[in-house]
Amino acid sequence: MIDDFKEVSTKQVPTKKNDKSILTKIDFSKFNKNNWLKVKNNFTLNHIDRMGGAIWLNPSGELCYRFSDNGIITVNTVTKTNTVFSNFLDTDIKFINGTKEHQADVTATQIHLIHEDEFRPTKLEEFYEHKSLWYRNIFEPTKYLQVGETNYKEPVAILSLIRHLANYDDERMHYILNWLAYFFTGLKKSQVSLVLKGVQGAGKGILFKNIVKPLFGSKFCIQVNDKTLDTKFLGGIVEHKLFFNLDEISHNVAGNKSIKNFLKALVTNESITAEKKNINMNKETRIYGQVLITSNEPYVIEVETSDRRFSIFTTGDDLNNVSYLGYKNYEKFRKQINAELEDFSIYLKVFNVDVALANKALDTVEKRALVNATNDKFKLFVNAIEKKNIIFFEELNEKSSLLHSILIDDFTKDRISKPNIAKYFNMIFEDDVKSKGLMGRLRVVAPLLFDDSNMFSSNGKKFYRIYK
Repeated sequence: MIDDFKEVSTKQVPTKKNDKSILTKIDFSKFNKNNWLKVKNNFTLNHIDRMGGAIWLNPSGELCYRFSDNGIITVNTVTKTNTVFSNFLDTDIKFINGTKEHQADVTATQIHLIHEDEFRPTKLEEFYEHKSLWYRNIFEPTKYLQVGETNYKEPVAILSLIRHLANYDDERMHYILNWLAYFFTGLKKSQVSLVLKGVQGAGKGILFKNIVKPLFGSKFCIQVNDKTLDTKFLGGIVEHKLFFNLDEISHNVAGNKSIKNFLKALVTNESITAEKKNINMNKETRIYGQVLITSNEPYVIEVETSDRRFSIFTTGDDLNNVSYLGYKNYEKFRKQINAELEDFSIYLKVFNVDVALANKALDTVEKRALVNATNDKFKLFVNAIEKKNIIFFEELNEKSSLLHSILIDDFTKDRISKPNIAKYFNMIFEDDVKSKGLMGRLRVVAPLLFDDSNMFSSNGKKFYRIYK
């Protein structure tokens, strides 16, 4: 169901001469909403259509209906649906099963049997057929996605905010706008996550809540925090989403191996196998969403030396300290941003997108600092073990005198207890790294010290030898 769908034909625009990168544009103004009508010669169905309603069958033989384009969908038995629509249309209605006195106004063959609801952001119709089966697309473009490439007024407030989030660096501002425009024009996610770190109140939340959510649709955007990630049902986070804002993810959570793998997949994979509550994992979940990571903390995420997934920028100051960029307070700033959203949508539609740049992770000083921070704590820890540096581990004495004494005893015997290594590490760095993940990182730093061949048992306990 993921790779075999033929999506809507799109307009492909070369971004530059001699550049093989192609920008895929989709004209969302052509989205065909409420195209549920199967036959056009049925008086009752035409009446429902004129009233703005819709009706279809599900695989269980129940009738699904709503009374307006965006109305709540109700699932009901045929008998109850007859009663409801007789009231709605103000005439006696019989669906599917008629009587001798009153033949069915609508037969089962006159309405679509919808096999499944699907989230298809690049398909420009709500109801569509695929391999003789009918589906309902639960995606619907916002009015901002549907704007055309027309004249616009410069969205001064929004551009001022993005300039502020780029800390007044023109190259970084261009990168953020290019990254947004790339996704906005065709809903093809970038292979790079934008990471914004800076002081509280710098406007990171305004970017997501007041700009991203209205542009792409609030129900298709999700803010993810530690609590959200603390679930085995990660498939529910991914499903039916166009934008993810990972906000204030603590480094101990982000450092968890399974969470790290999930975050990596979120940025670069086309799909993921992840559990959903009360749903069997019989197929993968397609990942459509763009990823924005925001944090007030200097240590946002773990970044490996070879990373190609993250562009990391430091924001400007607290907006309170700069009079909300001339708009005096949050409320006035918010109202101006809201007034500019349509102009900003057009601005993004006509933006000269560089596809290669939208999928390129920039090598910033912030990124190098995080790479060093990620690597340094493991190197420091290993170095302290190799040198049997009691002073480095002095903090253990305050948190667990027992563990501290065990470590000193092991050092005198040129060894270290394998089960205790993660405990030492987490106490020293106030972290919550799992033992298996930690040992993998330590082996990268000191492969010989933490190799299985250097491990031995004594009184039923496992130790690594520390060479003099």
